[in-house]
Order: sequence, then C-alpha cells, then structure tokens
Amino acid sequence: MKVPVSWLKELIPVSYSVKRLCEVLTMSGTAVEGTEGVEGETVLSCEVTTNRPDCLSLLGIAQELQALTGKKLKSPKQASLKVPSKKGLPLKIKIVDKKGCPGYTARVLDVCEAGPSPKWLVDHLKWVGQNSVNNIVDVTNYCLFEIGQPLHAFDYDKIRGGQIIVRRAQKGETMLGLDNVRYELNEGILVIADAERPIAIAGVIGGKDTEVTEKTKRIALESARFSPVLVRRASRALKVQTDSSYRFERTVDPQKVTQGSNRASLLIQEVAHAEVASGLLIAGSVKAPKASWISLRKERLDRLMGHEVPLTKTAQILKALGFKVKKSQKKLSVQSPSHRPDIKEEVDLIEEVIRIYGFEKIPAQIPITRHATQENGAFNLYEALRRMRESLVSQGFWEAVTFSLVSGESLSRMGFKEEGVLKIKNPLSKEQEFLQPTGLAGLLDAASRNVNRKEKDVQFFEISNRFNGNKEETILSLIVTGTFYAGWDGARESSFYHLKGVIENLFSYMKRQIPEWNQESHWPETLNETLLLYHEDKPFAMCSEVRPDVLDHWNVVNPVYYAEVVLDDFFSLEVVQRSYEEIPKFPPARRDIAFIIDKDIPLLEVEKLIRQTGHPELVNVALFDEFQGKSIPKNKRSLAFTIQYQKLDGTFTDEEINQIHQRITRGLESQYRITLRQ
Repeated sequence: MKVPVSWLKELIPVSYSVKRLCEVLTMSGTAVEGTEGVEGETVLSCEVTTNRPDCLSLLGIAQELQALTGKKLKSPKQASLKVPSKKGLPLKIKIVDKKGCPGYTARVLDVCEAGPSPKWLVDHLKWVGQNSVNNIVDVTNYCLFEIGQPLHAFDYDKIRGGQIIVRRAQKGETMLGLDNVRYELNEGILVIADAERPIAIAGVIGGKDTEVTEKTKRIALESARFSPVLVRRASRALKVQTDSSYRFERTVDPQKVTQGSNRASLLIQEVAHAEVASGLLIAGSVKAPKASWISLRKERLDRLMGHEVPLTKTAQILKALGFKVKKSQKKLSVQSPSHRPDIKEEVDLIEEVIRIYGFEKIPAQIPITRHATQENGAFNLYEALRRMRESLVSQGFWEAVTFSLVSGESLSRMGFKEEGVLKIKNPLSKEQEFLQPTGLAGLLDAASRNVNRKEKDVQFFEISNRFNGNKEETILSLIVTGTFYAGWDGARESSFYHLKGVIENLFSYMKRQIPEWNQESHWPETLNETLLLYHEDKPFAMCSEVRPDVLDHWNVVNPVYYAEVVLDDFFSLEVVQRSYEEIPKFPPARRDIAFIIDKDIPLLEVEKLIRQTGHPELVNVALFDEFQGKSIPKNKRSLAFTIQYQKLDGTFTDEEINQIHQRITRGLESQYRITLRQ
C-alpha cells in the first residue's frame, strides 16, 4: 500500500517527521517497508496484513494515526446529493446471483464534461502509481485509494436495454476488457451485464464496450459488494489483478459502498461539472450486519498485557479506532465497526489496545509462573523419549522423520493386504493412500534415498505411530545397512546381531528388563530370521533382516536389517532397580566347554540351561565359537563356551570346579544329547 505523506496529512493533521511516522506505524502493526520520492512527494510503502483490508486506503491509515496520535480524523467531504425535480434518467438493476453480489448500487450523472483532470487530481494519482485517464475515471481511482471502495463508471448511453444485471457468465461468452484483452468467460465468473452482453467482470475489470471517453455525456456510477471468493477465482482464472480485485478479495467494508458513491459523485460534479440525474439506486443490501457486543474485562486485559492500563485509556484507544464503547466499573462493552470484521473475541480487543498503547511501554520482567511438580519416581514420557534418543544417537544412529502415509504399492511390496489397512478417504496422492501399519516403508524410502546418493552406511531410527485396525500405537523403528564402524583396526559391517545388540543396549540404558527372544515367522513375505520379544503374551518388539527380493523394489543391494518396538508396551515393562555388590577379593575360575548339538536348538535355550545348572557359582557364560563344516555331521553345529565361576569367601579347588562343570555337562547331555569335543 502506497501512502503519500501529504495526502495522509489532508485526512489527519499529524506533525510527525517522516522517520517518526514510519516508526509509529510500524510499531502498531502496519509495517513501513521503505520510502520513495515521487514528483517531489514522500511516499511510504506499507505492508498490510490480510486481516486488515481497512488499511488498504488512506482513510484506514488515518484512522490508525487517530488512535496513535490523538489527532482528530477529517472525514472526506460528502454532500447530500439532490436529484433534480425534472424526470431523472432511468436505470434498472437486477441481481441474479445474490451470494456473489449481496448488494449493488448505481447513480446516474448527466451533462458530464469528460476530459483532462485538474492538476491536484493528477498529482495525487501519480503519488500512488496511477496514470491519469480522464477526470471521471480518475475520480473513481482517487476514491479507491482515499476511502478503499472500488468504483466503476459506465458510459450510460452504451448500456443496452437501460438495465444492469449481476449474474454468472454464460458458457462461450467473451468480453473485451479495458486493457484491450479479450477474456473468455465461464459459468464460475460473476459479471455485470446489460440486456445483451457482459460489460464488466465483477470486482476485477470493466469492459471496453462501455468505457468512459471524452465523448461521454452521461455515466452510471457503480459501487457494490462482491463475494471475495468469486473475485479471487475470476482474477486467478483470467490471470488479471487490479487494485479493485486486490481489495475485493480481502473484503470491502459494506458501509463504504454508499460512502464511496456519494464521495465520487460529489467529486465528479466538481471536476466534470456533472448533474445528478438519479437517486442512489440500490439492489440487495449494502448494510453491514450488526456486530455483537464483546465484554472486555480489566482483570483479563491487565493479566494478558502484564501491565495495568486504566479503563479510561482503553476506552479512548478503542473509540479512536472506530469502536463503540460502553464503560462500567470493571469492564467495557465493545462493539466493533463494520470495517473490522476480524474482531470477534475479547482477546482481539486486547490485541488492539496493546498495539496502540505501545509494546515498548510495557516493562520487561520475568513472568510469574506456577509449575506442577512431578512426584518423585513418576513416569515422564517426554524425558523417557529424550533418553531413548540419547541412547540411540550415542550408538551412531540418526533420527529420521518420514510420512505416516504410505502407498498401496509399498504395502504390496511388504506383503500387506490393503483390506487390513486403514485407507484415507481423500488422499492427496497415490503415494499417501494408507495409514502405515509399520515404520518399515518410510525408513526403507529414507535408506534407499541415501544409498542411491552414495551414502551407503545408514543407521536411522524414528519414533512415530503405526495403525493396526482401529488401534494406533507409538513405535520405535530402526534400520541399518552398510558399515557401522570403520577405524584403524578395520571395518565392521552392520548385521542382524549388531541391530539386536542395539536393542538390548537400549533396554539396559532405559533400565527395562528384557524378555527372552523368540524366533518366529513375522511377515514371511518381507523378513528373514525374525526374533520377537513378548510382553503379556503379545509380541511388542522384533528384529529381522529384510528379504533381498523386497529390497529390489527399493533399489537397495546391500543387506538391510530392521527392528521395531511398541513403546507403550516397552514402557510398561518393570523398571530394573540398580544394585551394587562388593568387588570379589578372590580371583574367578574359568573353564571352556565345546560340544556338538542339533542345529535347530536355539542358542538362547542352551545358554539358559548352562546358567540354571551352574547356579549359584556360575557368574558368566559367553559363546566364543560356532562352527559348521566337513568335520561336523549334517544338521549339527559345534558350540564352544567360556564359563566363569566365582566365590566371595575364597577360591575354588580343582575338585569343586570339576564337580560344577560335570553337573553342567550332564545337564546338556540329558537335555540335548550333546557330544563333547576335546
């Protein structure tokens, strides 16, 4: 919005310097982005937010300054327009689309002397970047910038049938605009038509056929309300934006319809020596809906501002902005003016007061807050998730953020059937049709994107939601591929066991007791070698390798390993209480045991049996070798463990160690029919 300083001072007598004027307007919310000199005049370039269409006029800016400076606003002169006693010129108005045009007015003026504009009018228009056309058109443009009401003047004698019809365009209709461009219209565009053809596109641009020229003797002056939505659609569809459409798109004050017509008619009488040939012809309604009264409590005002403002001062500010105010002891009753439809609640009024009162007048201080302290030991989800992220980042992972929506194609690749997955009724695209039943698809997308951009070493985690049936669950998803460690001693590739170790480290870090791993099939079309963790007979965590044929769909060659943990169940696990024991004073004893066992027997069960039979002297057991080859029978494997024994009150004798070791050996032979190796 261009604001010439001299023009502004015609409406409100402020004595501020340009610099001070810029500061005052900017601090109140109408930011001045810069100044320029035009024909010796200083012009401010103001940024007007979309909720303040009232500031798209000099009168609106002057209203702001009235509240900011205390100076009295000078409203543009309007005279009562008397219709001659002789018979006026007839003009009928019909509104077909009342939603598109709630109200339409016209006034006929006769004996017009269309021609060059006076210097003052030409200068004012130059200041706001407008070229002079002729005195009648210039007046309509002048009033648009002065009071914010778009107007249009038709050559009365070129209106066929003596009538104006506001309707939607018909298929195949065209109109030659004032810019000499022929516009092809459609049924969605609102037009002003006469008895035969469109003569203007409502709120956007007038037609060449009824243009006011130097030969014009009589005019019909339009001032109306149009639907912002229809004006915006027409402007976008026809790729034309005018000063009128810019204002109509942001809503024009209904009260300005009559005011604008009266102001322009008066000026046309002065500059074109015209005579009024009709009263104000009105179709529809040009009255603003009556605003409801809003209660503004002093206690609420002071609390939100953090600073006490007297009710008298508050009322003064609101009245200067055009609000109606009724004062009582501890509150105000306020009714917003028609040019401020954005004011709907008490907090809106408080915002108006604070921006005019001045943010800089409110002292800076630390606000008084009340904190609800957490009970000692109570579960804090935010803190728990922070610690979880901390653990994973310390293990070399990067946090990923992916979409919760997946495509049907991705579901099919992972072995999911669409019937069992929640589908969006109005998806934005085929890639976002379903709510994800797992975090795998999103992390595979992220891994693929990185791998195919030469970032082949990937360790991602994501905390998101998955949707199974009507149940929504918060999950932790992890994916690894490539190298997870590279140092002077070599590189280590990501593996199933690496990811399993990450999960176990997480359980330890979060002080949760990890259940036993169970090897079962899980999404057999998608994953291999799946291990599951159960909580209350329900699987809540899994760790597996993604099948190579699935990876082919994502264009990933290297092995990929995936894990998923349902966090609701994870945080339901019993918290492990840390305990401390005295460091043993005596050295431990170690023995190795190697044997051949059936290949299908899980390693976890073997280790569990060793611990049970060696209790309580056994303190640690660790697998250090696994072998399958020519010397090992088919469907068998060789396992070798190191077993550590410990006493707190002394050392073991060879006989004591041998007895415990033999007990473990007998247990393995009895349970699994092992064959010892020497």
